[in-house]
Amino acid sequence: MINHYYPSSVTRNYSESGLNETFAAVLRQVYVWMALGLFVTAGVAAFVSVSPLFQILAGQPLIFLVLMVAELGMVFGLSWGINRLAPGLARLLFFGYAGLNGLTFSVLFVVYTLGSVASTFLATAALFGVMSVIGYTTKMDLSRIGSFLFMGGIDLLIAMLINMFWANSSLFHRQL
Repeated sequence: MINHYYPSSVTRNYSESGLNETFAAVLRQVYVWMALGLFVTAGVAAFVSVSPLFQILAGQPLIFLVLMVAELGMVFGLSWGINRLAPGLARLLFFGYAGLNGLTFSVLFVVYTLGSVASTFLATAALFGVMSVIGYTTKMDLSRIGSFLFMGGIDLLIAMLINMFWANSSLFHRQL
């Protein structure tokens, strides 16, 4: 008969400090993966914005629209299947999504000034950092606001699609 009990010297006492250390380690890994994904997105966007591929993207709105729909499809697909995917495949799809994101963002590097792109990136990174600190220090569950953010994202996507076809500046600019 096999004894399934571990000796007391092997068992670990998971105190609150042990859980905090584990949580901090996981959080560090999340930030590393997000940073790598951002570097892939920025690298692809910078490369495409100076390559002949940009002329194809800029000259064919249908290709750009297909890329945007593919990007949205990857978001839904990854969200749906993330718990079913092998870790290696999940990483590959994550970097594929980051690259596809770079393709669609490459247009931004040419349409907008580098300063406006940099300030938007800085504001987004600051918001991400602040929300991370709030979630980490207060132990508040920030996922409750996810449904509101999701609906806001859908609204923004619809407004962007309308603006692509009608180029109506009143969707995004207030008249003074």
